[in-house]
Amino acid sequence: MATISRTSIGVDFAAGIASIVFAKRSPDFAGLGFVVYDDPIALPSVALGSCFARPPLPVRGVQDIGLALARVSAHSSSWHDGFHFVECTSGSLTHVSQFLAPDLEILNGIDDLQIPFGARQLTALLVSKYECTDCVALLSTDGELIIYRNGRIHERGAIRHA
Repeated sequence: MATISRTSIGVDFAAGIASIVFAKRSPDFAGLGFVVYDDPIALPSVALGSCFARPPLPVRGVQDIGLALARVSAHSSSWHDGFHFVECTSGSLTHVSQFLAPDLEILNGIDDLQIPFGARQLTALLVSKYECTDCVALLSTDGELIIYRNGRIHERGAIRHA
């Protein structure tokens, strides 16, 4: 039962953040990828860019995380590239602009028909298989949201807003 509850919370949390990002995105929105994880974090990652000019972290709460990710996801931001990390239990954005290098051995056991095209998509699928990962969300420039969980697409759809 705990896994079902955690999953629901993580996926709903990710969808809420993505909706705010899309509503508040800038005209030069670059798209977005973020990992919702549980501590302890154990992902093969390294920060992109200088750590001295990073946005202040942690950022807490769906609204504030959405606003922060909307700002850093603009092409004009130095931090738009890579994946961002959100810790599920505390509800905090903890890392921005992370390069992820998941183990390709994770592909063993995944049906060839499940392997997506594109580096961001494949990275999201692979990282969603890590034990500390609740889900990985990708938001395209046109509002398509894909949430990966356990190596599969868990949810896919367009974000709508008035």
